[in-house]
Amino acid sequence: MTGRHAGFVTRMANEGANPVLRIWCPPHEIDLVLKAAAEAVADGTWIEVVYSYSIFLRQQQNLITEMNAKCPKKTNRWTHLGRVLKFYKVHRRRLIEYTTEKNATKLLGDDWWVLTFALAPVVDAVNTTLVLL
Repeated sequence: MTGRHAGFVTRMANEGANPVLRIWCPPHEIDLVLKAAAEAVADGTWIEVVYSYSIFLRQQQNLITEMNAKCPKKTNRWTHLGRVLKFYKVHRRRLIEYTTEKNATKLLGDDWWVLTFALAPVVDAVNTTLVLL
């Protein structure tokens, strides 16, 4: 459905006079549900901060050199989200210290960290399920 002719089935369903039955594989269905669920957490702000904070961290060359680790790139793939959340969890203390020192406006609140620690195992379970499917 998203090969060379991206959006073809969607356009066909929208323009057609008769209803089009769309069948997706279970991993795709799970991905759609989880994407909507992630965007609903904290009115969509949680996932936006996950993304923007990863961009901020990936630009901090001094921190990358000091830690000898670079924040993984957050994309629209669940496996990447799991890697980013794991990085946040493992390096939480240093990330908070660094953010406080360099750019306090990027400092994340305790409620954001609680959500991150609570949702990380869910993302890991989803990734395991998607691999098995």
